[in-house]
Amino acid sequence: MRVFLSIVVAAGLQLSADPNPAATFETLLVQAREAQARSDFHAAAEAYRKAAALRPDVAELWSNAGLMYHESREFRQAEDAFGRALRLDQSLFVPNLFLGLDLLQLRRPREAIPYLAKAEKLNSRDPQAPLALGRAYHTLLEPERSLASYQRAAALAPRNGDAWYGVGLAYFGLAEKAGAKLAASFGDSAYVARLAADAFVEQGRLPEARNAYRAALEAPGTRPRCTHASYGFLLILSGEPAHAQQEFAGDPGCPDARVGLARLRFESGAQNDAMALLGDLARSDPEGFDSALPRFWQGLNGQEISDRLAKLRQSGGPMAEVVVAHLSNGVRSVPLLEVERPVPEFDAGGLERFASDTFLDGHYRRTALASERLLEKYPNNPAGWYWAVRANQKLGIAALARASEVEPDSPRIHALLGDVYQRRRMFEEAREEYAKVLAVSPGSVAGLAGLAAVDFTDGKVEVAQDTAQKALARSPEDGEINLLMGEILVARKQYADAEPYLKRALKARADLLARVHALLGRVFAMTGRETEAIEELRQGLASDDDGSVHYQLARLYQRTGNSKAAEAAFEESKRIRARNDELAQKELVPGD
Repeated sequence: MRVFLSIVVAAGLQLSADPNPAATFETLLVQAREAQARSDFHAAAEAYRKAAALRPDVAELWSNAGLMYHESREFRQAEDAFGRALRLDQSLFVPNLFLGLDLLQLRRPREAIPYLAKAEKLNSRDPQAPLALGRAYHTLLEPERSLASYQRAAALAPRNGDAWYGVGLAYFGLAEKAGAKLAASFGDSAYVARLAADAFVEQGRLPEARNAYRAALEAPGTRPRCTHASYGFLLILSGEPAHAQQEFAGDPGCPDARVGLARLRFESGAQNDAMALLGDLARSDPEGFDSALPRFWQGLNGQEISDRLAKLRQSGGPMAEVVVAHLSNGVRSVPLLEVERPVPEFDAGGLERFASDTFLDGHYRRTALASERLLEKYPNNPAGWYWAVRANQKLGIAALARASEVEPDSPRIHALLGDVYQRRRMFEEAREEYAKVLAVSPGSVAGLAGLAAVDFTDGKVEVAQDTAQKALARSPEDGEINLLMGEILVARKQYADAEPYLKRALKARADLLARVHALLGRVFAMTGRETEAIEELRQGLASDDDGSVHYQLARLYQRTGNSKAAEAAFEESKRIRARNDELAQKELVPGD
């Protein structure tokens, strides 16, 4: 993003006592423009600053200096220059916008907001200010304001992938906020158990998912629609088709259950019967059919999906073609782009039914509106929070799909989307985005590193190591990739091999250094260097999110005879694990 101003200086200005001040001033402007043209932004900034010293009343000179500092990533100097410009003229768009952007870079989002808001007011047709406001509010954990800002940016620039990416993050923020409220206020309800069950399925933790579904089905009070059907799909994944059929039978009005029965027929060899069941659903409930059909291949790997496609093509018939077409469509942004329609007036039961109907039909924006109405009128009804979680999750995924659609050839956007999917443990979606990065830019370090990180997180350690090695071949000094390779080798218990990578990883971002020190501490401990291990683990304590670093440190203190320090470290490890157990009960967003 480069916005540069041209300064026109009139002849005969009263400058300083320099023998030829006009010539000096013009020379500085020429120097600034020449430095800018050759991308020497620091030199350009210094020239503009000197020119501003000759004409301290010209705000645009300070603004130009700020822009050049911004381009050279000297954000504190840019802050000073833009501040001087605004003290001269508060109505300038560029200093307000870029001062806000620089404050974001300096991790001061709350200070950035007034300047960004002023910039948006000064030029309501420029998407940069609402984009930055969305980022600021996201950093401050204010998803409602973040969403509103990103939506304004998307309306101004509908082909801007960053805007839709931000919309997606904001929707996920709303889902997480609703999930935390639901868990805190209705922890024993079927709604909490159902969300936990769905999350466990997304993470591949099927035994925990089974327990959570049973808890949802046995909990007193109402439960979300199609819970029996969702449990049935878990039973399919667990190899229990007979029990799955019983669960599908327990949800006769649920489109997911009808797709589940069709899947059981198909997998038993009765392909024609399966297509007939799907055809009946498509005719009687076309929207429910569209929304539920992806469960026909839920949990299948690439080869299994290919085998199923081959059988479908062999069977022929119009419904088989429809199913194949739906599979090729994948995740789309259509639900996000629907015209927003009002929610009819209902009592609590009617609103719950409306929310579940619109969700099962794929109208997630209407579900979100219905959940808002439920929360307004019946704040003690857990259904409102539940449907807010589910609808905002779906809208978040649709927004990320939209970002990919509007910038299909942008490696940066696909890398960002891959990172989000990876954090949410949506591994196949993440792999698909990183593959798009590599398709557009073969050999991309970001694409290779992202793919390696996904495979490592997904437990495919050997594959991750091969891919990380390819990324390192292209960028051998990259601190983050060296950290990833070090983690992979530590996971494989190849401690001596991990050490040089971790030492190079000390050049990684400051927020990653504690993790590097913790891993080095483990390497030193496992290779007989206890004193060095203790020092590294102490520097790595800030990264201890599961209690393991404190536990390792406690064991080393025991070995070296420091019982008092060992006891304190063990206690802190227990405290962190207890906190995590509590947070795990609130971890309701599938894929997180």
